[in-house]
Amino acid sequence: MIVTCATQINKHRETLQLTGAKLVHIPIKRASLNPLRDFSYFLSLYYLYKNEKPDIVHHVAMKPVIYGSIAARLNGIRGVVNALAGLGSTFTCRSIKDRVLGFLIASLFPIVFRAGKRNVAIAQNSSDSVSITKYSRISTSQVALIRGSGVNLIKFPAHPQPQTDPIIVTMVSRMLKPKGVLELVEAAKCLKDKRSDVQIRLVGSPDPENKSSIKHSDLQNWHENNIISWTGPETDISKVWKESHIAVLPTWYGEGIPKALIEAAASSRPAITTDTPGCNDIVQDGLNGILVPPRNIIALVNAIEKLADNPELRQEMGERGRLRVQTEFSDVDVAQKTIGIYKQILDD
Repeated sequence: MIVTCATQINKHRETLQLTGAKLVHIPIKRASLNPLRDFSYFLSLYYLYKNEKPDIVHHVAMKPVIYGSIAARLNGIRGVVNALAGLGSTFTCRSIKDRVLGFLIASLFPIVFRAGKRNVAIAQNSSDSVSITKYSRISTSQVALIRGSGVNLIKFPAHPQPQTDPIIVTMVSRMLKPKGVLELVEAAKCLKDKRSDVQIRLVGSPDPENKSSIKHSDLQNWHENNIISWTGPETDISKVWKESHIAVLPTWYGEGIPKALIEAAASSRPAITTDTPGCNDIVQDGLNGILVPPRNIIALVNAIEKLADNPELRQEMGERGRLRVQTEFSDVDVAQKTIGIYKQILDD
């Protein structure tokens, strides 16, 4: 079996090469709406499929799903797997531009997600599964529910709660407005004067390709004024969770299942997140974390204080989160389900 990985290859070339896959560099701008650039990306996929003649193509994320599916159809490739890790800001933001773009993308779904046993869509949460079925008008049997991309339980072991002060509440994410960064900063401001024992930590980078990215200068300013602690990107996320008491992600973005929440739960960290699709698939309110309404700063502050004041509750929720990941969100489980889809397509 020959596996070809076609992606934009930047700093992870060596890691990708270790998989044994043939690597093909295809540049792509995720947030670009430049028709010429997108057409060039489509042509790259078209000629790649024409030359490689794959039995199955597996697309991940919106642009590869749309352009890759059309390229596959034009090349007569019957086995197509389309995976969407959430529907993204286009389907959740309220601007006229996003609404128009969302309508245009949804109108392409019947073309992209073809009817047939050898065409399978993968959704990460039940809400997205319903949306894909609705917009594409395909059978529910063609939509597989695989909850997230999984986590390596060895790389992310269970950690006991840190026996240090202050209580560290950490958000691991791209620094985007729809991820809830501004709401968490406001919560940090509310806590700053009355809770010297709580520190809000942001881990991650701005995303220059995304129009909703937080400015580097704003992050630096909040950090210098001791509103939050911003560490920038980190490569050892397991160490981040080992040093943290609580995970937080106050997102109102169109998430699949946030990997940060899965990794935090694997590390036995209770999580505070929003009661939205994807987030409430991994965090069960009162069991392994606390769910709050999106963009509700008061509820967010109250949740942080509740967990900050209850070390026993943090420990219990963390243990339940680890158990939940072991039974439903391991990378081994995700890989087995994905291979099962490949076998189903090849057997038909």
